[in-house]
Amino acid sequence: MNSHETLLEFLRSLEDETFGETKTSPRVAKAIGSFVDGSSLPFQHIFFAPFDAAHKESIENRHGRKIPDEYFSFLIHHNGGRLFRKRLVLMGYPVFGDTFGQPIDFVFEDVYSRPPNIPDHWFAIGGYATSDSNNSLLMAAKDGRIYLLIDNSPVNSWANLAACLQELKSNLLRDG
Repeated sequence: MNSHETLLEFLRSLEDETFGETKTSPRVAKAIGSFVDGSSLPFQHIFFAPFDAAHKESIENRHGRKIPDEYFSFLIHHNGGRLFRKRLVLMGYPVFGDTFGQPIDFVFEDVYSRPPNIPDHWFAIGGYATSDSNNSLLMAAKDGRIYLLIDNSPVNSWANLAACLQELKSNLLRDG
């Protein structure tokens, strides 16, 4: 199984393993795992409507940075997501005029939250709330390798997005 197939399998597994209701809407592709305990976050996982592949080149040209291939494969299925009650966020590209129900804008984050002294080909794709720090950033290199930066320093890396998400999922489930 290649990394793209592994990534799609991981995303399907989140839906299969999550209890509760699943809702769909035009803006939010899927909201999975409702909570009955009155949580302020009504769903465990939210995925946004797919990214329009026709916009890829114009976004890359305006941004001056190429969207990594594996991350682009994720975007055309789910244009960003908020997983595990927002403890793991994957950025996307907002497509509506307002920001309600939109992914965090990867272009904005990559330009304005970009740590200094990292390679130009690294691309901001998300964030991960660790027990030690909320100042984290997931970045994809052009070769598909994913890096976790905490306080602007790389602390971990994975061969691809699927491997990264699988390990972070295990950490989140273990840590509660």
